[in-house]
Amino acid sequence: MPRGSLTTYDREIQYAYYILRQSEAFDMEEWIPEKLKGIAYDLTHGEPNPVYTPRQILEWFDSQRRGWRVKWMIREALKELGLRTDPDFSYAYIDSGVRFKLVEEEQPKAASSEDQSSNDDPPSADIVEQVGTAIEDPTYRIGKLQSANTPRRP
Repeated sequence: MPRGSLTTYDREIQYAYYILRQSEAFDMEEWIPEKLKGIAYDLTHGEPNPVYTPRQILEWFDSQRRGWRVKWMIREALKELGLRTDPDFSYAYIDSGVRFKLVEEEQPKAASSEDQSSNDDPPSADIVEQVGTAIEDPTYRIGKLQSANTPRRP
């Protein structure tokens, strides 16, 4: 099977989730961890932003590994709450620190039509919306190794 292709089971899961999201009885708030809701509340009210590890985030979702389903579930919860992690929790070392940020903080100010000289010009890099990668980076990075993330002993 080519990399990135979906199995029949995966398609069924996605379809079931789509149908579930469309129903009025589905409440996404039920499966978002309370800790994550608290972080979103604190950030919207200007509270300090503590550092969490990807391991802690996975524990909130009753998981130990970053499989695609778990990452998808975490991303859906973050999207629902208007949050993101910096750096991305799926690429960071499991015991390194990540911070939550509001997505609104990321939105660049779009230039008005008066500021643009011509509609034929390509959009500048600061107003292009960043789209997530379709396939996770398969490369093993030094930053994911424990030895690269522990201080050297004298």
